[in-house]
Amino acid sequence: MPLRALLDVSLAEGSPYHCAVPLGAGLRGQLAAFSAQARLVAGTPAAPSARGVGRSALLHLRALQAIDAVHAGGHHRDVAEVLFGPDAVRQSWHADSELRAGVRHLVARAEGFVRGGYLDLAGVQHDVAVPGDEPGP
Repeated sequence: MPLRALLDVSLAEGSPYHCAVPLGAGLRGQLAAFSAQARLVAGTPAAPSARGVGRSALLHLRALQAIDAVHAGGHHRDVAEVLFGPDAVRQSWHADSELRAGVRHLVARAEGFVRGGYLDLAGVQHDVAVPGDEPGP
């Protein structure tokens, strides 16, 4: 939410001022944004913020990393070592392991993105299904 302010030319440094906030249903949720804007007006820079990475974002990232590695000539086992670590591969990699299936899923998911599934991420309608996004039972 951008800050829009009209300042009178007679407003001097240190002078009191009033700020009007439109009332609405989402006012409580906007409190953090209003507080940040007030700090900016007061000359206090915003603190750098870090937010956690969600499961969906991590899944997309790993899928794209997996397909990049496969297209560069890497094998699924190589992909697993990079994404999950060599210890996990040593302990869990075998013909029907969950780790191996997970890598196959990531590659298939990314191939779906390449075939147009990225449009879903952008909010554009299309008819290509992305593996792993099937509706649940």
